[in-house]
Amino acid sequence: VGTIDSNWADHFEGMRFETTIPGETRLDGYLPDQAALQGILERLHGLNLPILSVVRLHDGDTSEEESNA
Repeated sequence: VGTIDSNWADHFEGMRFETTIPGETRLDGYLPDQAALQGILERLHGLNLPILSVVRLHDGDTSEEESNA
């Protein structure tokens, strides 16, 4: 699939990068609006990296599992 090195954080508006599964990188962080999200998605597309999922967490949530509880 694809991984992103944490050195790319400046290009992705300060998102945090975590590789938990070989070949996959999780991006996590606050985006102020949908335009910022669109910018992130376009950068990933430009790097030919597939997007497996996008999950909105509400204020205070720290993980996808917690937001589904």
